[in-house]
Amino acid sequence: MSCDGAVSDVGTGQARERLEGLTERHTIVLGLGPGFNDMLESSCHTYWTTECKTPSCGDLLLAYIGPCVGNRVYYLRQCRPFEATCPECKKTYTYAHPDVGWKNIDRGPIGFVKNRAFLGAIRPQAD
Repeated sequence: MSCDGAVSDVGTGQARERLEGLTERHTIVLGLGPGFNDMLESSCHTYWTTECKTPSCGDLLLAYIGPCVGNRVYYLRQCRPFEATCPECKKTYTYAHPDVGWKNIDRGPIGFVKNRAFLGAIRPQAD
């Protein structure tokens, strides 16, 4: 699947080259998982995202879903309110289920850090 119209390369070439040379042992040590080098070969990746509430700021990547797969559509069953800080404007806003969507991104960013508040918000609550 092509990511035409999606966000272009977010990472730098030098950082990507350094990460592409890592072995599977290194990726496990870094916590990136055994299949990380394979993910770099695929240029299109899908992320849970939300749009920063500051006008004209852009999208915030919340969590990695996986490589782009055909015309797959993702549905978020539940999401309690959570806070996220925008890396551009540095402001923190509260987001809820209607604010979250998914996006295919051409060449995911190097050094992406998942939003732990979002991950906690989508986990089922214990009764």
